Amino acid sequence: MWDEIESQVERLRDFPRSGRAGRMPETSELVVTGTPFIVIYIVGDDDIDLVRVLHGAQKWPLDA
Repeated sequence: MWDEIESQVERLRDFPRSGRAGRMPETSELVVTGTPFIVIYIVGDDDIDLVRVLHGAQKWPLDA
């Protein structure tokens, strides 16, 4: 399963805006196809910062 997450995260290099708008300001969320996981990330000018990988059933953001 980790290989699938890693593969889809690698695609963010070429398509950083492919995720949906995040639930926290300035974040995006990549729903990892074929898994129950969501990758939370921030698109910078020249990079992508991964914030968190969480199970879709987890509460996010924590204070919501």
